[in-house]
Amino acid sequence: MEPGTSEHLTWMIGKFSRSESGMRTQHRATVIVVLSILILSTLPMDNLQTSLEESTEFRAYQQVDNGNGTWTVEIVDDQAGGFDDAVIRSDIPAEINTTAALIPLSYDAHMESRGLFGLDLSTIGFWNNASIIEAHLELTIDSPPSSEIDIFGQMTYRDWVDPSWNMATPAIPWSVSGAGGNTDSGGPMRPVSVSPSSTEISIDVTDGFRIAQARDIQGAGGFLGVMVTGMQVNESGYSDWSLTVHSSESSLEYLRPKWTVLVEWVNPNTLSSAPAWVDIEPRASTISADSDIGMKSQVRGQDGSMSTAAIDWSVIGSGSIDTSGLYVPYSVGLDFLCASWQNSQSVYSCTPMVVTPGSPVSMTLTPGNATFSVDDDIQINASFLDSNGNSFTAAPQWSVSSGSIDVDGYWTLEVLGTHRVDATSGGLSSWTNVTLVEGGVAELLMPQNLTVASGERVSVLPVAVDRLGNTIPLALAGDLAYSMDSGTVDNSGMYTGEAIGTWVIDCTATLGATGSTTVEVTVGTPVSLEIVHPSRTVLADEAVPLPVIWTDTYGNAVEQPIPLIAWTADDGGFRTTSNGTVEWLPRDLGNYTVSIAHLGLTHSIEIEVGAGSIATVVIESDEEVLSAGSEVFLQMMAQDSLGNQRVLDAVWSIVGGGVSPSPFSTGATYTPSMVGTVTIQANTTENGVVYTATRLYNVVPGRLVSVSFQGDGITMTTDESLDLAPIGLDAMGNPITGLQFNWTVNGIDYTDDIRGSDNVFRPTAVGDVQIQGMADGRAARIDLYVVAGLPQSLEIIPPGSSFAFKGGQDILLIVEGIDQAGNRVPIDGVTWSLLDDAGTMSPGDSPGEYVFTVGKVGTYSLIARRGTAAETVPMTIEPGSPDRIEVITDSDVFNEGDMWDLTIRILDAGGNPVPVDPSAVSIKSEIGEGTHVQSDIWRIDIDGYGDDVPVSITFAGLEKVIYVSVQPSALSKLTGTGMGQVAIGSVFVVILLAGLLVLLPRFRSELDEYEDEDEDEVQEDEKESQTPSLAPSTQAFGEYAGQSPSESMGRSYGRSRHRGSHGTDWGQSQMRQASANMATMGATSSWSPASNAMRGDMTSSSNAMQGTPPPRPQDLDAVSKPDAAKTSVDKQRAVQEEKAGVQNPQAAQAAAAAASSSVMLACDGTVQGQTGWYHDGRGQMSYWQVDESGAWTRVR
Repeated sequence: MEPGTSEHLTWMIGKFSRSESGMRTQHRATVIVVLSILILSTLPMDNLQTSLEESTEFRAYQQVDNGNGTWTVEIVDDQAGGFDDAVIRSDIPAEINTTAALIPLSYDAHMESRGLFGLDLSTIGFWNNASIIEAHLELTIDSPPSSEIDIFGQMTYRDWVDPSWNMATPAIPWSVSGAGGNTDSGGPMRPVSVSPSSTEISIDVTDGFRIAQARDIQGAGGFLGVMVTGMQVNESGYSDWSLTVHSSESSLEYLRPKWTVLVEWVNPNTLSSAPAWVDIEPRASTISADSDIGMKSQVRGQDGSMSTAAIDWSVIGSGSIDTSGLYVPYSVGLDFLCASWQNSQSVYSCTPMVVTPGSPVSMTLTPGNATFSVDDDIQINASFLDSNGNSFTAAPQWSVSSGSIDVDGYWTLEVLGTHRVDATSGGLSSWTNVTLVEGGVAELLMPQNLTVASGERVSVLPVAVDRLGNTIPLALAGDLAYSMDSGTVDNSGMYTGEAIGTWVIDCTATLGATGSTTVEVTVGTPVSLEIVHPSRTVLADEAVPLPVIWTDTYGNAVEQPIPLIAWTADDGGFRTTSNGTVEWLPRDLGNYTVSIAHLGLTHSIEIEVGAGSIATVVIESDEEVLSAGSEVFLQMMAQDSLGNQRVLDAVWSIVGGGVSPSPFSTGATYTPSMVGTVTIQANTTENGVVYTATRLYNVVPGRLVSVSFQGDGITMTTDESLDLAPIGLDAMGNPITGLQFNWTVNGIDYTDDIRGSDNVFRPTAVGDVQIQGMADGRAARIDLYVVAGLPQSLEIIPPGSSFAFKGGQDILLIVEGIDQAGNRVPIDGVTWSLLDDAGTMSPGDSPGEYVFTVGKVGTYSLIARRGTAAETVPMTIEPGSPDRIEVITDSDVFNEGDMWDLTIRILDAGGNPVPVDPSAVSIKSEIGEGTHVQSDIWRIDIDGYGDDVPVSITFAGLEKVIYVSVQPSALSKLTGTGMGQVAIGSVFVVILLAGLLVLLPRFRSELDEYEDEDEDEVQEDEKESQTPSLAPSTQAFGEYAGQSPSESMGRSYGRSRHRGSHGTDWGQSQMRQASANMATMGATSSWSPASNAMRGDMTSSSNAMQGTPPPRPQDLDAVSKPDAAKTSVDKQRAVQEEKAGVQNPQAAQAAAAAASSSVMLACDGTVQGQTGWYHDGRGQMSYWQVDESGAWTRVR
């Protein structure tokens, strides 16, 4: 038995049982037999056992070892490909939707939505060595159905990419729309029940998974497609349903469709082509009872291949189907059409078929020719019958002979008898009769509006009626019983009155009906009449009621109306009220007799008539209109109905609040204070009755006592106007309007101006203003201050009335504004517009003052703005007084001998060039003086050198100092240093010695004569020749004769190679240089600032040194031994080089440089000017010790 087959049968049995009531009884036994055979044929035949193998690692899946040789694998879309899902809809058959995050599954009368879910085993790389035990597609529900439904998942027999309702892939149609054909989809139908509380759907896809794996192994593609749809079946057809599930497009992986596969690690068996299931087409369809449909079947093997095996058709239900699959329905309801393999009933499939009524062929009305009582509800039902006798409800057009009937057949009848109803629909009609008869006793109707005299009789026997008031024999109501508070009723229904009054009589029947009536019992024949006395003094304007007591023979005494003709009186008249009571209307004061005579009976009474009662109250005064501040006298007056008046003592008040009138004598006095209206109220109480009178008075102002108007103490501009709003006041402070004022302004008559502008004052001049107004002899005055209004124009006032300014000056400008009245005032807050080069503007210290700092030379427009006012004036700026010197040079580093051109400008404070006489400009420096070339260009022929040499430019007390650096020339480098001077001196000494050698023989004899005599003198000359003076470089630049080095502490510059130093440090540097120069000449002595002389010789200096000098540099002393193969010439050259102190080319080059310049140069590894090895002027090396004082001592 295939997995899920039993579930499918159980589902069909349940569906069939729910629809069984609509099936005919004769089919039930057949159905039970068929189902029994199917269930027996689906029992399990064998169990598949496979050996256990170790699972192969597979990266994309979650695998669980079940511990029994099987593994559970979960496959979820990881966005790496191989997964597809789509929505197909019948209402949009051409739409392709493969990107929806939610898959809607639904069905209604207008559309059906199905879901397609695909998995490509070849893309995801599913194992080919694993046997699939079972596989399920797990879908996560987003919105569940509203009621329980069945969901089906069937495999698709073809691959699809972008499916729609009509197409599997673009341009490839399904054989049946919605993939419902036998070549589109199929497989065993295993329904899954989904309820409103379900969260997941698990669909068995084992067969499809096995087929996809087999195809993948064969290289035919491993695509597995599952179409998911559902149904909700009831007795009359398919119900609407809907739900949504998450697709592989969901952003959350755990919500995506999940393929759960149970495998064991053995190679899968080859799928058989033997019949495994049957596909039926169409599926879950609907058919009318008077039509037929040809069903199609397709047997498929386990591998999904189509088989030509023969099948048997059967029907679970009332219809019939032949061997070709032609299904003919009979009864309306739910049938199941099943197709099974002839060789095995276990290979089968069933699909539901909803049978609907066929076309109507006749109509019937129920109930027919029925009788109803008026107590019944009448409903006529119309039904159609099709050709098979299936009945179904009709909704015809109704018509009735009487009464009314609604669309649902509810008939309202109120007339007894037989009535006809007709129904028409779709060309069919039917009619029937209904007889309406009386209903049961619903009510007892008793006589109404009964009157009977006391002691007399009247019938109260009821009439029995049904619900509609139709008369029914009274006997049908049962026995009657009466109840009342006065009187009696006998068995014949006669009532005898007793007590006077109106009495209720109730009647109750034993079967439940009731009735009721009232009887008025009146007095009987009178034996006496009595007028009821008012027992008081009546008022003259009063209507006095005079009731009459009537006493009959039974002693009933009642008030009874007596006709007016029976009444007489000494004064006044009579009238009858609406209730029949007679009223006497007296006129005069006094005692009067009132009499009655009726039915032979008489009666009289005497009544005293007094004053009338108050009919109205009013307030009277001697003035109709009140004036504020004037007193008025008030009285409250009462008037009766006859027009008589009298004064009442009242309590006075003002409605709405205020000072109340003051009681005075028989009235009150009142003095109003406010103009307007006032309501005066008077209250009094008489005979317990409160009387209130009110009167509305108009209050007008009193006599004028003062006037006033607006604006006192204010400050206003000439642009503004002042509404004086003059007003007069009476003694109570009430305003009096409409007064005509006479006006003066500062003593000048302005009446016409101010009156003509509706009392509005418009100033034209600034300053203090006094306005006086007078009306009806009353005057008032105000003082105010007028300032200028907004400027309509501006005026810029310069000093001296000239707008020609000198550059760099601070000019005080005054800005005045002219308002519309021509008033001129200083203006602050002015906005200036001028070019940046023209200068800057800043506020001054006083109103309207502005300080203009003049800028560059030129002609400008000076613009001032304040609001809408503006002023533009031309302005000329000329050069001002010299303020500073500007020097422009292309460089600050030069070489000795260069010509240096400078641009020199004399500027004023605003930066403007000032023309000057070039001869007044002086340029001085230690490197040369400047001469004027042309325009603002000067030139210096540089004669000297040094670092940071100051150059001073002066003009008319102004000075500008700049600093430049000048590199010395080659000659200066030689003559400007001590060693260079010593070298030059040595040349002259050599020349002198050569001359002496020429002249020596000539003077030898003379020298011998004087040798002894002049020995001491010669020694002194030799000593002087060995102690030459300091080189020129040892004296600081600017040091004059006799000035010590310590006195030359300032920054100095000389025409020497090195920049002079300050103080002792500079002197020590010069000493070291002098020592080096002497060393160049071969001297070996020490020199100090104190002696300024060389003392000692090389021997003494060497003895003075502690320790021995360091060895010669390695590159000087370490002479490489010549190679044995070298020639004697090479040996001789090496010996000559060693004698010359040259050990390598670099050393030889240094020695040659020292010899050519006659300056000691430091050897490699020695810092120039410090202790170490040096090349002397003869190119030889020697070691010199330089101590802290700068003294040089030759050591070796």
